[in-house]
This record gives sequence, structure tokens and C-alpha cells, in this order.
Amino acid sequence: MIDLQPEPNATAFGSRTAPARRGAPADGASRRTGSADTSSLVSLVSLVVSLAAALALAVPISSGAMMPAPVAGEELVDPLAPELSQRDRLGALIAQVKAAQAGIETMTADFERHQESQLLLEPETSRGRFSYQAPDRVRWEYRQPHPIDTLIEGETMVTYYADLEKAERYEIGEYSERVFEYLGARGSLETLMKYFELTADFPDSEAEAYHLTLLPRYKRVSKRLDSMELWIDGRRFLPVRLRYVLPNGDVTEFSFEDLETNTVLPEGAFQLEIPEGTEIRTVDLKGRS
Repeated sequence: MIDLQPEPNATAFGSRTAPARRGAPADGASRRTGSADTSSLVSLVSLVVSLAAALALAVPISSGAMMPAPVAGEELVDPLAPELSQRDRLGALIAQVKAAQAGIETMTADFERHQESQLLLEPETSRGRFSYQAPDRVRWEYRQPHPIDTLIEGETMVTYYADLEKAERYEIGEYSERVFEYLGARGSLETLMKYFELTADFPDSEAEAYHLTLLPRYKRVSKRLDSMELWIDGRRFLPVRLRYVLPNGDVTEFSFEDLETNTVLPEGAFQLEIPEGTEIRTVDLKGRS
């Protein structure tokens, strides 16, 4: 992880000390530009919310009864058990993923992002570090090819472009509430998943990943997200790969490696230091949807 030591007269965001708790991921991608763009932020937040929903997989099935998620203390069922029907297999997978999610306090991972966009002359691959701490802290540290650091904490998102000496601060208001409600245990993931149709491809063994495809049910959702695919680790039931397509055809794919949960995060893991003199632009998105 990038060692961001405080600089003299630096502006610090996320100054709360990270407690010695144990950690998890969330999601967001930053543009390498100095100007704030509302549509880009909306796409970013939509992605985070969609990923959180996909992690829970709490999608209602349109017809027929699906195996219910087990109550506390009840043994989880192997989704690959041969005696299960396709519908019960999906129910077992949902229960496994929800159980894995419920136990996460922190998460860290190395990530690679591959992006194909109308705004790029050629596809671009970025690499960095992702950190999450319940209930409301997320950090994306892009290290290559351009140093970009995004911190989401509560209702504020700050992105710092080191090589441009610029930063953008977003007051994201209700977007933040949605994101962390569905990342944590406070909200109804079932409610969110009503907005997506889900199909699942099951692997032959736990050594392979489950492949999920989510398509928006409603036009309001499809205006921001055309489709999303998610790959779930067959043993840990955590996301290892994510691919999403925007309505304009732009494609972004994330892959995660060295994913760790519930480890003690270093002090300052969610403290973003911005040098004095950096141009900081503030955009208030509270109340927008």
C-alpha cells in the first residue's frame, strides 16, 4: 500500500484514525482529468451500488420456490451438491455469499482495471490497491500508469490526481447512504436486487469461479448501467472479477488478487494527504439522482 506520510501544511482528508479492526472492498474508478464531471460520478456510484448488490445476490426469483437462506447457526449448503435443483443451487449460492459478506469488517486487495472507452485513444490498464472498512470507508489507490487516489468516507468522496496537482471533492449525499447501506448490514439487499435480472453459470468444481450476469429490469437503471458480470471465488465466495458495460458501450473490467478480509489495517489507511497549493474543486451532488 502507498505510504502517504503527512507533508508540511498538507490538507488531510479522512483524518479519523483507522481502528485496529479486521477489513473489505468496495468499488470506484477515477478519471485522469482535472475537471469534475457529474455523469462520471453517477456512473461511478452506480457501479459501487451495483457491485454491493451483486455481492449479496439477494435477488427474488420470479416463479417457483427457492431454497431459503439458512438462519443463524444453520449449516450452509454446497451450491455444487449434485442433488440440488438449479433453483436450489442458486439459493445455496446466495446464502454462501451473504454469509461471507456478513462477516466482513475490512477488505484489501490488489486490483487491475482494464478500460475501453470512446474517450480513450486505446484501451488502458491500471493497477493499484483497494481497501474497505465497515461501515463507510473505501479507498482506491491507482499506482500505474497514473497516480490517482480516491477516498470515500461517509458523504464525501475525494479524488487526488498527484501528477496534475489537482483534487476533486464531491459531497455525494444520498449516493453515500445507498452505497454503504447495501455494503453493510443495515439495508435490504433484496430490495436493491429487484432492479436486476440475474443468471448464474455454475462451475464444475470449487476450484473455478461462479459466473453471474446482471441485467437491469427497468429503464431508469439501464440509463446508467447496460450490464454487469461478476465472478465469485468458488471457495471463499468473494468477488474476484467484475465487468460492466455502460449504455454508451464503454467497458470496464476489474480483477482482484491477494484479497484479504478482516485483517488489521495500518494507521492512516484512510487518510489522504494533499499538498498545500493543490487546486481543489468541490461539487455538491446531494439530492441528485
